Amino acid sequence: MKSNINFSIRTYWFKAAITFLTCILFLSLPSCEEKNIPAEILIGTWFMESAHSIEFTYGEKTDDRIETYDPYQCTILFQKDGTGKEYREEGYSYLFSEDAFSWGINENTLEFAIKDENGQMANLSVPFTVSENVLTLQVNSDENLVCWEESMDGGMYLRCKTVRYKTSFILSR
Repeated sequence: MKSNINFSIRTYWFKAAITFLTCILFLSLPSCEEKNIPAEILIGTWFMESAHSIEFTYGEKTDDRIETYDPYQCTILFQKDGTGKEYREEGYSYLFSEDAFSWGINENTLEFAIKDENGQMANLSVPFTVSENVLTLQVNSDENLVCWEESMDGGMYLRCKTVRYKTSFILSR
């Protein structure tokens, strides 16, 4: 009899363990609910909230500033077809830039094709994070040699420094 009771208890615990592990397995499987991928979340209108810029001169942090924007001062529209437009406040009217841009996503990088100041297409890859209501773009410049003329002691001198910028743009819906 003793062995029958031990067998029943072992069977009960074995069934309970199997049931518990089955529940854990089903809970750990990804849900069947379709999740928004970043490209779908990006589509629509985004308003520039702020730009946080840090300047590094010769590798040392020399400036740290945050610039805030009014709601319609700078607006970006991402369209489903992979193109976009930028709207900027110009005096008392809102104009969109006539140079629309194209965009795409490569892992955690937002890739833009934009016309530069010479009218040539320039590619820009920007790390980003996005949620339903907040888009953050991280732009890091290469080190650049910046030079300017400065008058000193009655003469003009050329001064130069190596500068790099790190800027975070925060946009919202």
